[in-house]
Amino acid sequence: MAQQIATQMRNASDTIQSATNKSIKKAKRTTLSVNSQAQETNQQMFDLTKQFSTPFNKRSIAFIR
Repeated sequence: MAQQIATQMRNASDTIQSATNKSIKKAKRTTLSVNSQAQETNQQMFDLTKQFSTPFNKRSIAFIR
């Protein structure tokens, strides 16, 4: 059971890592206000995802195994 949980956590960690490594493209044709708000929201989500992924680091997963 622990092996299965560790595998699922590793898969989640890999997915989160992959998502945070992708670049965010800026819109070219929006108002400055909308583009700025979108960039700020994207950055907040990026930061939140990074914080969430910290408990799922490889060392923690290896410890479960």
